[in-house]
Amino acid sequence: MKSSVQIACCFFLLWCTASAEPRSFIYPTNPAIVDDAVYVSGHGVSRFQRRTLTPVWHVLAGLNTLEPVATPTAILVGSTTGLHALDPATGRNLWRIASKSTLFSPAAANNIAYVGGIDGSVRAVSIDTGHVIWRRDYGGWIYTPAIFQDRLVVGGKEGVLRGIHAKTGDQLWKKVLAQELVYRPVAAPGGRVVATLFSGEILMIDASDGKIRWRVKGETPSFPPAISNGRLYFGTFDGRIQARALSNGHLIWEQQLNGRLHYLPHIINGVVLVGTNQAELAAYDATTGKRLWHHKDMHELITGPVVINNKVVSFTEEKHVLSWPASFLGGLSP
Repeated sequence: MKSSVQIACCFFLLWCTASAEPRSFIYPTNPAIVDDAVYVSGHGVSRFQRRTLTPVWHVLAGLNTLEPVATPTAILVGSTTGLHALDPATGRNLWRIASKSTLFSPAAANNIAYVGGIDGSVRAVSIDTGHVIWRRDYGGWIYTPAIFQDRLVVGGKEGVLRGIHAKTGDQLWKKVLAQELVYRPVAAPGGRVVATLFSGEILMIDASDGKIRWRVKGETPSFPPAISNGRLYFGTFDGRIQARALSNGHLIWEQQLNGRLHYLPHIINGVVLVGTNQAELAAYDATTGKRLWHHKDMHELITGPVVINNKVVSFTEEKHVLSWPASFLGGLSP
């Protein structure tokens, strides 16, 4: 691994293990788009009307909130003070699980939210009531689980992946890894999970038994991958975007960015949209990696670019909306 990447990784680890809550720790905050609504999180949570992109409500102002998770009855949002369930129509707080340290935004299935936390906890929580059905505690922080029917796959700082029973929280298997995870494990087709490590390793693991199906070594990812059409798309700490084959992890293409990805890539109609920590938005052909366009000096964004109503859309710290016609699909810059 290059020395610059090693320095970046060490800084990132020190950042997260500091005694104080890591308020400046960057997590991806892509918006949740559901029916006629767009939910955006950053310093508080906002709802926008999907067709017009006009604001509807804003709550939890000033709180460091993480990505919104939409369910039929609640918008679930992790934060530095716990987990919030918000009424989708009004933003009213339905219930809250308070915590002295960050609880991540959950994964949700069958009306249950599965929540990981900086305190090393994993909880199963009723979305209707906020009642904690079960809780398990492990070493270090635990990120949001990946869900596979009757089981979860969890991991984090401890450098261990665990398969646990979704209904009971009982451990089904345990796999010791070389190093801690870069954010959450990601569910992949075929009952498998992708784990990205600070060592630069990317692993494909069977969710049923924890067996490693393939592993490749590269540069340290900045976030886990987005998965689309048999490929993994993700950014690296040294500022590249890569496409790898889902079947074996082999590199298909890579391109140098002007900064490090701050958001999970958004893939639509054969185009990969990305946003970086250098206030750059860019689009790449998902098949070839050819850059279609890039746009600099997009300051204070809190979401990466997504497509809404045939427009490229991103949101700023002040909850302002930036949008352009989706002519980028033909390779034109917005």
